[in-house]
Amino acid sequence: MFRICFISILLLSMLSFSKPTEKFGFVKTTILLEDFIEVRRVEKNLAQEKTLYQKAIQVFKDSLQTKVDSLNKNFAKADEKTRKSMLSFVNNGNQKLDLMIRNADKKLVESRERLMAPVYEKINRFIEKYARKHGYKFIFGTTTGNILYADKDADVTNAIIDGLNELYREVSKK
Repeated sequence: MFRICFISILLLSMLSFSKPTEKFGFVKTTILLEDFIEVRRVEKNLAQEKTLYQKAIQVFKDSLQTKVDSLNKNFAKADEKTRKSMLSFVNNGNQKLDLMIRNADKKLVESRERLMAPVYEKINRFIEKYARKHGYKFIFGTTTGNILYADKDADVTNAIIDGLNELYREVSKK
């Protein structure tokens, strides 16, 4: 009995000393993407691009509306063939407008993907270096509700944001 108890204690002590405690952390990705300076720069560029699309769409919309107003004045007096032509013109204009809006949305999505790809790469490289330097086995990305509980000491969000922003400032100065 003594021998079994001694072996059990010896095994437990060996297991507890042989493997250090693994470190886990998490990053609140929503906050990271809001507070990383480079993401803000991308968002500003996308907002400017969106404004250009909106202006072009508005110019087309105003032009179409002017033509529709003109057609409305003459619609009652027009013969059947002319009315059909007028309605066709309006329908074609509305289809072009819808196409412009869809194309603008598509281009904005493509621009976001193109502009954010290197940002995500920088974030991932930085987190990997940070994890290795500070001995983390895992750093999880979380949005609201993904991690049900974690000790607040495991939250490395601010450290990651500060490090990324510092790195971004250094690169921007060059």
